[in-house]
Formats: sequence, structure tokens, C-alpha cells
Amino acid sequence: MQTPVIGRWVNPQMVVWARKQVGLNPQQASEHVAQKVKKAKGVARTAFSAEDLLAWETGAKDPHIEHLELLAEIYECPAGYFFLDTPPQQTTPRLDFRGLAPNKAERLTYETYQSLRRFQRLAEYAERLARELELAFPVQIAPASVATDVQAVVRRSLESLEVTQQLRASWTTDAKAFESWRLAIERQGILVFSLKLDPRDVRGASVAPGTGPPAILVNHADVEAATGRTFTLVHEYAHLVVKHSGLVCDFRGQRESSDIETFCNRFAAEAIVPRGRFRSLLRDKNLDRYRESWSDALLDKLREPFRASRDVVTILLQDLELAPPEFYRRRREVWEKRRPFGRGGRGGGQSLASRRLRELGSAFSKLLVKAERSGIISRLDVADLLDTNIQQADTFMALSQGV
Repeated sequence: MQTPVIGRWVNPQMVVWARKQVGLNPQQASEHVAQKVKKAKGVARTAFSAEDLLAWETGAKDPHIEHLELLAEIYECPAGYFFLDTPPQQTTPRLDFRGLAPNKAERLTYETYQSLRRFQRLAEYAERLARELELAFPVQIAPASVATDVQAVVRRSLESLEVTQQLRASWTTDAKAFESWRLAIERQGILVFSLKLDPRDVRGASVAPGTGPPAILVNHADVEAATGRTFTLVHEYAHLVVKHSGLVCDFRGQRESSDIETFCNRFAAEAIVPRGRFRSLLRDKNLDRYRESWSDALLDKLREPFRASRDVVTILLQDLELAPPEFYRRRREVWEKRRPFGRGGRGGGQSLASRRLRELGSAFSKLLVKAERSGIISRLDVADLLDTNIQQADTFMALSQGV
């Protein structure tokens, strides 16, 4: 239990620490506060400047309590944290940023930090509910190591997931393909959350709490819409297969995690596009030969029959030695520089309850239904978790019972 600092109003070091936890600089923090003050209706709140915040962080001035409350809302922490002598012990599952390209962790957007923190809290919440319900999640992942032949691991995993050619043939849209993969993975006792991330920052993450269900985070505003989300989902599933969860990924990673990222990329590509069918397509299109470069238009022709992303076919071309060894890395860097949003993931026309169901997934939503029926949580708790009103919470729970 941490104790407050005695003899001064706040601990300046804790004010700095809380800001850095959400990836904001003083100017950005003051701008977010100004936006929150502007949106506040019927509540008298006062904004402050970046210079004011810097003065509080250096101990030159003391903030008012209303300013601490505003900072606590922006930084998503209790206001009491500002009075501690040292940072509180982390209780949520820790995330490892070595799955990102070097120095990227220091440049993540505030919105990305928010989604990652929400993902951590949801995983912790699920672990607590499962424990109080005395519910054992029958996780059915067939474990493997990165040293194992990736094609053999994929074959075993597809059998376990029951993703057959007949099932693939039933997918009439990219979105239906993603939902089918998601349900197959959720049936294995894994939670799948879909939250908004900037793909230039992060594509996905996974955690495997000690006693709770494993969880995967995918982006619902991905650069390639449903096909990109499918690749992220299967890539993160591969992390659970090889017991290397906890990484926040951009599919490149740092040197010490590159072997893991390469394996998970290859796993996802092999699972989404069967190698034999891909070779047949290349022969049919007279493209089964080495090229120094493959245009995006050509990649699209190869990916569309499989409802796959460009990532998938680029990795396969490289793996089949039909493209240079660094081809995928180079294309990934180009794609990340493009405007990421604007295709899919917006949920236009959906109610708030439907959007929350899409974000939380069927496995987590069913867990909430069980917890409420057992009296562990109330409808007010559900509304608070969803950040919505009781009426929308009612709709959400009704929808959850039908998934």
C-alpha cells in the first residue's frame, strides 16, 4: 500500500509519471483538458495552459483540486495517485512493447494508449469474473514453439479451430470471414476485443493472465478493414499458440522479438491462405516466378479470392522465394505511412449497444450475462463498463443473450 507524500500538496514526480503513462506531452495534455472543459455542459470547469502544467510538474506551483480532477480524467487514474511517493503497483496484465518497431512505443498516440489500457482492464475484469463465478475456461490451444515447422503447427491449429475448406467457401464477404475466424477462436476459450487503434502505431496485442481466459485485441479501424483485422487476429492467436503473449505488435518488432514476429506472421499467412491453393492461383495467372517488386494492384488480385490482406500474400510470396527477403518489411513501412482510417470499422447505422457488442465480442458478453445472473454484477455495473446509460445496457444484454 503506497502512502501519500507528507508536507506538500502534490508530488510533482507523480504528475509527470501519470502524464507519461498515456503518452502525452504537456501541450497535448492541456489541449485535451481544454476540449473536455468545452464539452462540459452546466458544469463550471477551468482549463489551464501547458506552462501551468509544467509549473506543477517542477513543483514551482501547486494545482487546484479541480485541475487535479481534470488531469485524473485525462490520464485515466485516481486523483489520489498525484499524492503518492512512488507509482502504484501494476495490477493489470503487463504489455510488452518489444513487438513494435524501435522507438515507436514512445510515439504512440493518446487514443492508442487509451485502447491498450482499456484492453488491459477488460482482461483483468474477465479474470475477476471467471474467478468469482468459479468458471474454468476450457482453453483448447494446441501449444507449439517457434522452432517447430510452421506448416505443421498451422495444420494442427486449423483442425482444432475447425476452419475447413467448406467453411471458407461459405464466406460471402470479408467481414463474414473475420467474424467466422473470431467465433472459431472464441470457442477455444479466448476473448477477442475489437477496439480502435491507429495502425501506424499498433495492429494488435494479446495477454494470457495466470488464472483467467487469454485475450486478443484487434483493431476495428484497420487500414485494410476486415481483411486486415483477420490477419491481426490470427497473428495474435499465434502468439498464444507459442506462449509469447503480452506483446503489442506492429508485425515488425525489435531485434529481440523478430523471430517471434516472423513466426506469427508466417503462421497467420499460412492459416488464412492455404499454400497449395495459393500456388495454384499463381500458376493459373502465370505469376509463379520471382519478381523484385509486386505492385499493390497485383497483390490485390492475389489476395481477393482468399479474403486475405496484402500482408498475407506478401509474406507468402516472400516465403516461396518469389519476392526479395525484405519485401514484406518494405511494403509494411509504406502501408503504415498512408492514412489509416476511413475504410470500415465505423459501425455506421449501428446502435451504441451493437457497437459495444462488436467491441467486446460474444465470449466476453456471455461472461457478463452469467455474472449478472449470478448476482456478481448489476445492470448499473454493465452500464458503467460500457460507458453508456441503462437503456443501452438493457439492449446490450438482450443482444448478448442471442450471440
